[in-house]
Amino acid sequence: GKARFIVENTTRIADCVIHRGKVAEGSFTVGQTVKAVVGKDRDSIKKNHTATHLLQWALQQVMGKSVAQQGSLVCPDYLRFDFTYPKALTEQEKKKVEQLVCEKIIGALPVTCVVMPRAEAEKLGAMALFGEKYGSEVRVAAIGAANEKLVGEAFSREFCGGTHCDNTGQIGGFKIIKEESISAGVRRITALTGSGLTRYFEDRGEIVEKLSVMLKTSAEALVDRA
Repeated sequence: GKARFIVENTTRIADCVIHRGKVAEGSFTVGQTVKAVVGKDRDSIKKNHTATHLLQWALQQVMGKSVAQQGSLVCPDYLRFDFTYPKALTEQEKKKVEQLVCEKIIGALPVTCVVMPRAEAEKLGAMALFGEKYGSEVRVAAIGAANEKLVGEAFSREFCGGTHCDNTGQIGGFKIIKEESISAGVRRITALTGSGLTRYFEDRGEIVEKLSVMLKTSAEALVDRA
């Protein structure tokens, strides 16, 4: 019969990942083969995580390969990406980065995650987070690779243990809402995707409508009234 186990937490013991939770349906036996499925409640995190990889790729295309990740935060509502760069991005540079990310989203490109020997991943040019410790085997997230055999053809390859979209089209959109300095030579970008981006535009739309009513003019004429 059908059996279902809900994972509530995970812990690591040596090289093993222990899943803790409760049996929600049926029963399990030792040695039974099971299928792990990411919960729907993590869809927003998947979108923001895959978008973070696209953002790093786009930044390197626009600003150069010297751009290196210094940290990131992936939340259901937004994503944050810290990177090395000596000065603020211009409006033109930000628009170009957004454009490149959105082009990859529109392309609905496949995302493949594969575990492989670290030496093989490094040979393929997969990016690793500076200062992070990795074992002899690593998980690589490859964007643009239809399957595990085509990882070498992906345009974005990163060491990554997190959850991702099946294809970039699932991200649904991308918008940089803030770019700032957090320390000498380190910049931070905050961006939105999916439902978070939809809410952002809805909120801005309401503000424009209220201003139009207050100033008794059309939305298109608001700038002229400023």
